[in-house]
Amino acid sequence: MLTVIATNFAIAAAMLASPVEAEADAPAPRPERLEPVNIPQELSPALMPYLVCRQTEQGVSLYGKDGKLLNPANARQDCSVVREKSRGKVVGRMKDLYLGRNRTERLAVADYWLNHIDSLTEPTID
Repeated sequence: MLTVIATNFAIAAAMLASPVEAEADAPAPRPERLEPVNIPQELSPALMPYLVCRQTEQGVSLYGKDGKLLNPANARQDCSVVREKSRGKVVGRMKDLYLGRNRTERLAVADYWLNHIDSLTEPTID
């Protein structure tokens, strides 16, 4: 009788220490923290379409302050075209706001921010 109790105790202890149960009790992995995007307010109207396009390519849903979806899943577009339009709009906005000494400097600022957006998103696999 004592061996039966000891055997049952050993089985119960083994069940309590089972790795399957230990894994089930482990906390769920936390999502990776994303780097904040701090685009200057003056340039955001020109850069946001490109950011939205790149995020759509990655399958990331973006919502506006009103809760509306900004990038529907089926809205595929060529981001290289959007990138060039954004580049031109950044240069135009900077010129309108008297920012940057010349076109070369404004283009450098536009390229900096577009490259920053590219660094936040993974490269597209075609």
